[in-house]
Amino acid sequence: MEPPRWTSPGWDGHLLLLHRTEHDRSAVLAAWARHGLDRGERVVLIEPAGAAYPDSATTVLRQHGTDPGAFLACGQLQVLTADRDLYSLQGQVGLVEGALRDGFPGVRVSARAEAAERLVDGQEHADLERAMNRLCHTRPVSALCQYEADLAPMMLHALCGMHADGIVEAQLRCRTTGDGLSLAGEVDVSNHEVLRFALRAATTTESPQDLVVDLTDLEFLDVCGARALLNGTSEHREAGGRLRLLGPNPAVERLLLLLGLDRAPGTILEPR
Repeated sequence: MEPPRWTSPGWDGHLLLLHRTEHDRSAVLAAWARHGLDRGERVVLIEPAGAAYPDSATTVLRQHGTDPGAFLACGQLQVLTADRDLYSLQGQVGLVEGALRDGFPGVRVSARAEAAERLVDGQEHADLERAMNRLCHTRPVSALCQYEADLAPMMLHALCGMHADGIVEAQLRCRTTGDGLSLAGEVDVSNHEVLRFALRAATTTESPQDLVVDLTDLEFLDVCGARALLNGTSEHREAGGRLRLLGPNPAVERLLLLLGLDRAPGTILEPR
């Protein structure tokens, strides 16, 4: 299945890319970068140091239909080698301020997690992720953080909490909305934990009484995915909040009814 396309203007902010294959990673990275280039933003792609990657950022862009030459020549596209200065809040702020001084309306920054792992320890990396989250919410910045999808549950839980603006992986796209989440793609045994932790991240103490999960663009949901809808919102519902499931397609609606989600405490199913 093709990775969900980054066609919505809502796909900005602090974003998490979970990739299982190089195709997953490169397709999303290229589309996300192209979105920024089309909007006139500066796009900064950070590559790991000390290794030659055949799938370098410029190669990825070419493979997916974008010739980087002109963008590199005018400074709208920058491909940087990772160093410790870049993996600091001061370094990230410097990238943003430099782009704004150069007249760009915003800046996009993306890097692989393994680039950071070679330069900073786990706590420093987590602190930088939180700082980037604040930066994306206060300045004209979007950050796409690239992680391999094979993560321990505790790590996946933490990352979903740090990237509440949006999560994309091979089959599923979760996007934060004003009152909950919008889902697109498919949820099954391979990625139900992503949905569960995304829902937990969406149900903070500041969550609205009604957490709205828009299922309009969700093409497939299995039993594991249905359980994730309940498990990911259990604390919210136990505290008196409600889960509203909007617009499932007929197949997804049949499964939800068969499993009795319409009768689960605090859950409201709103068909198309």
